[in-house]
Amino acid sequence: MQINTNVQALVAANAINLATQQAAKASERIGSSLRINSAADDPGSMIMINSIKTKIASWTKANDNITSANGMLQTMNSTLTSLSDLLAKMRALAVSSVTASADTQAANQSTFATYMSQMDNLSSLAKWNGTSLLNSTSGGNGAAGTVVVQTGIDSGNQLTVNLYNSLSTKLGDSGTPLSAQTLSTTTAAGNAITQIDKAITTISSYQTTVGAT
Repeated sequence: MQINTNVQALVAANAINLATQQAAKASERIGSSLRINSAADDPGSMIMINSIKTKIASWTKANDNITSANGMLQTMNSTLTSLSDLLAKMRALAVSSVTASADTQAANQSTFATYMSQMDNLSSLAKWNGTSLLNSTSGGNGAAGTVVVQTGIDSGNQLTVNLYNSLSTKLGDSGTPLSAQTLSTTTAAGNAITQIDKAITTISSYQTTVGAT
């Protein structure tokens, strides 16, 4: 028995299969706009490509973190600016009350209390993603908590943002805080000026740190 083999047909079939594979690969590259779509395209370059893809994804997330942190800092700065403006108004009332009549002192005290309430309200409402920025439960003047921001793709690429407590109970001297001040008498108004000045200095230091951050 003799089996005849059509060698030319086999060669042609192999050529067609190869051409089909090459056409499919070319079509894939055109569709994805990438020269390398799988390890089979260029095994030596695949490791580098995967590394680059990973870094791009990580940098994208780090950039999102920075954008979020910038929004948080803007919220803090805006609130601190409003607090500074309120303190300036409160100081003006205190200066007026030192030499004012009893009726004027009473009127000034009412406005003074309203401004103080507004300060506490602003401090309590300043939040970012549920975190209190200016009403940290740690309390005390100075940094009362922190938020760590991952700003890069490697371990240690971090920025620490300080949080504060700007409630009227935490501004001024610990024994005689801003919240305890009144404008009801000449002496009280004079004492209020001292505590307001200390509160202004504290708020200004917070603004400086936030601005630098």
